[in-house]
Amino acid sequence: MPNINQIFNRFFQRWKFHFYAILPHPTEAKILMLSDEENSCFLPNICINEDIHLNCSNGNFSNPERSALVAQGIQAKDGVFLDDGFHAEGRVNLFGATIGSQLNCMKGHFSNPKGNALVAQSIQVKDGVFLADGFQAEGEVNLSGATIGGQLNCMKGHFSNPKGNALVAQSIQVKDGVFLTDGFQAEGEVNLSGATIGGQLNCMKGHFSNPKGNALNAQNIEVKTNISLTNGFKAEGTVDLTAANIKGNLDCRNGNFSNEKGNVLSAEGINVDGDILLDKGTFQGKIYLVSARVDDTLSMLQIQESKQMKLDLQFARIGRLRDDEQSWPQENNLNLDGFIYQKFGGDDNIQVPKDSETRLKWLRLKPENEFFPQTYEQLAEVLKKEGDTDAARKILIHKERDIRPKLNCLSQFWNFILDITIVYGYKPTRALLLSSLFILAGVCFFNSGYENCAELISNDKCLFSPSSRIRPYIEDEETNDNKKIDIDYPEFNSLWYSLDTFIPIVDLHQQTYWLPNPKKIGKVPLILFKVKIFNISISSNCLRWYLWFHIIFGWILTSLWVAGFSGLVRG
Repeated sequence: MPNINQIFNRFFQRWKFHFYAILPHPTEAKILMLSDEENSCFLPNICINEDIHLNCSNGNFSNPERSALVAQGIQAKDGVFLDDGFHAEGRVNLFGATIGSQLNCMKGHFSNPKGNALVAQSIQVKDGVFLADGFQAEGEVNLSGATIGGQLNCMKGHFSNPKGNALVAQSIQVKDGVFLTDGFQAEGEVNLSGATIGGQLNCMKGHFSNPKGNALNAQNIEVKTNISLTNGFKAEGTVDLTAANIKGNLDCRNGNFSNEKGNVLSAEGINVDGDILLDKGTFQGKIYLVSARVDDTLSMLQIQESKQMKLDLQFARIGRLRDDEQSWPQENNLNLDGFIYQKFGGDDNIQVPKDSETRLKWLRLKPENEFFPQTYEQLAEVLKKEGDTDAARKILIHKERDIRPKLNCLSQFWNFILDITIVYGYKPTRALLLSSLFILAGVCFFNSGYENCAELISNDKCLFSPSSRIRPYIEDEETNDNKKIDIDYPEFNSLWYSLDTFIPIVDLHQQTYWLPNPKKIGKVPLILFKVKIFNISISSNCLRWYLWFHIIFGWILTSLWVAGFSGLVRG
């Protein structure tokens, strides 16, 4: 029976312009060796026996811009080796292959810059896939829909397709981990969307570059343990983890993410059973965690160059928040609308700011011209749970003050009144203090107006007159001009008069019987405890105007402190 080389030579002599070699089907060779040839090999639907493997180690296949090696749908009971110096110029096609052991492409070089360098869509590999340790691909490597029984190892692999996808592994299923680590480089998008990974996704010290798009696309990915984008990880472009499901941690510590015109980390709707760790990372762009769910901690400590970072946590839900002031973005670059967290997380070595003044600075980093009341209420709730009720109260007070510029003129005025009187219901005793000052001022005014009424009620310096229909006077027998108050008429008392006119509903029988008389033309000095106050004199009209002012503010302040004590105006 002729050997493999004889078959190749005979075929090439006849079809030298077609660049194809056809092997017997099925082959009877124990080990299939395809090496040191510069033509395409075409192996459709080859069935290789249990003790046979496809070994193209150190092989050289050349058919630029076309197929260099086609093994579509092959069934190899053992491994497939395209390693140790394997070189292909043109497309290598393993679409739908079934491999009983491993697919090993370590130190292989696949070149097809204008198309697919390696097509391995829908392959089934019992063990691992190794595109590592010097593996190079110029063009797209496509593993979409692959099922891998071991690991996908691209450690130290170099994938280059700057204008498209460098590595496509959509919807792959990997029993163990995926390793894009230790010098892994990708120029172009790495697409792992919809992948299911039974171990970890480890990108430690990997370099992903696609500045105008996604550097790493892992939308809807499911990872049974951790995703590590840390310790030398670098991404130029978006790392997209939208709707990812991570059973462990998302670890981005010491990672370098840059995409100044868009999102550096896009993780809308991500579910993380453990922590999201961003400590000591560099983020030149937006971190987009809208609607994220993190069961444990979101940690943001010692962020590098945080002033270049934007952070969007709208409607995210986490267990603990651990951060420091150094790691906050600049003003207008933090969105906390709908953000829910249960507590601040710290320990003996990490002091998380919890005081109201510092946290108010944090809240005010919100986008310009926006106001989110829920952010204040959430912070106050957390501070209250942690036992700092004073800080919680301050946060709620500042919520009302900070919303004032957003209100119309009338609402702003009412907001201001609530602030200076009862501090929005959080300090109702202030209204009592103001009421006491008004009552004391009333005593001063009303006592001064009645000072000269003790002997003769009719003289011009007695600014009060009886207001009751009952007979108040004792007329002088010689003249009717000089009138004295009947001894049975209710006596005037400046303190009770001030209380009676200030406090609504209460009737102390003072206002009913005494009123300032606007017909009196005299003026009297303003006296407090028989001491003149700054040589101020008041007339009956002045006293009457003050009485109206006194009554109006009595209604206002009394209503406010009742509302404040009952909690009706809080929030």
